[in-house]
Order: sequence, then C-alpha cells, then structure tokens
Amino acid sequence: MVDHESVPELITELHLSGVWGGAILLLVGLAGGLFVVNVFFPSGLVLVASGALIGAGAMSWTVAIWAGAGVVLGCSASYALGRAIGPRFHKSRFAANRRELLASAEGLLARFGAIALFFAYFSGPLRGAAPFAAGLIPLPFVRFQAINIASATAWIAATMTPGALLWPVAA
Repeated sequence: MVDHESVPELITELHLSGVWGGAILLLVGLAGGLFVVNVFFPSGLVLVASGALIGAGAMSWTVAIWAGAGVVLGCSASYALGRAIGPRFHKSRFAANRRELLASAEGLLARFGAIALFFAYFSGPLRGAAPFAAGLIPLPFVRFQAINIASATAWIAATMTPGALLWPVAA
C-alpha cells in the first residue's frame, strides 16, 4: 500500500527534465497509435498519470506536445501499413472469411470517416485500428492527416488536462 505522505517525495524522485519527459511521452504516444501494439500498452493511463505529474510541477506542460507528436506518428504508421498491405490484405484468407464485416466497416469509415476516426482516438483498441482501416479504403492522405492531428490534439488534452488541473487540489 502506498503511504500518501510519501507521494510528494516520490514525485520529487520522479522529477523529469523536459527532454527525458518529452522523449518518454513521445514513445508512449507512438505506442498508443500503433496498430495492434496499442491494444497491449495502456497509453491513455500513462498520459493521465503524466497529467498529474504536470499538475504537481514534476514535468513541464510541453511534454504534452511530444505525446501528441508521438500519437500522430503512431497513427500515421498504422495508416501507412493499411495503405501498403491493402491489396494483399483484401486477398488474404483472413479477409476472405470476413468479407461482409470488412465491407460494413469500410462502408462506415467511408461514410463517417472524420467522425469515426475522431472518436476512435478515445477507444484504446480502435486508436490504431481505425487509421489502419483508413489506409485500407484508402482515405486520402491529406484528409487523414488533418483528422489525425485534430484528433490527437483533442485526445491529449482530454487525457492529460484532468490530472494537471486536479492534482494541485488533491495534494
């Protein structure tokens, strides 16, 4: 069990410079946006905790920019993977057994592309899968990146701001 009086000491020990904090959160964001990897890595939880460290003064708010850049890069890599293997994926045995499901998913993404990608950011498993699917249909790259950057900004703000604002109150 954690002794609550030792939490300020722990934060002092965990005090990260802007360079290391930014590099770590860049990797956290990258893992959070990568297809399949994001299912096994709790990037949202790490970002919420990082928000608390920002509120406690242990990290600079600029690390949020690095986290956002990481998730944009991760989702861009997932999109690129979808574009690269798209034709082969549609001919695969996996896809052959799921034609109706894939057609339905691609239809939804084609119809609600921006909204679907935006809300996928707020669902851990879909954060990497939706960009992969956008690459499969293929959604135009410039449109995807505009949605990707806007969604990353909203997701980083939604995950890191509560901890940053509430930590000083709780401490």
